Amino acid sequence: LKFLQAPYGKHHRPGWGPNLSPPLAWFLMESPTLWFTLYLFPFGNNSSNPKSIILITPFLIHYFHRTIIYPL
Repeated sequence: LKFLQAPYGKHHRPGWGPNLSPPLAWFLMESPTLWFTLYLFPFGNNSSNPKSIILITPFLIHYFHRTIIYPL
C-alpha cells in the first residue's frame, strides 16, 4: 500500500471504484454509530435507568447532528 497513491483528492482518477458525493460518504461513515446506539441501547441492563438516559442523550444529540445535520 505504500507504493500506491490513494485515489482521492489530487490523485483522483476515473475507473478506481465508485464515486460518492462527500455528504453521502460522510453520512455512510458516521451513521453506524447513531443507528447501532439507538438499536442496542434498549437491550442494555440499565436502559431504563434515568441516569443512563441522561448520559446517552448528549451522545445521541451530538451524533444526530454529526450524521444528519452537518452533511446537509
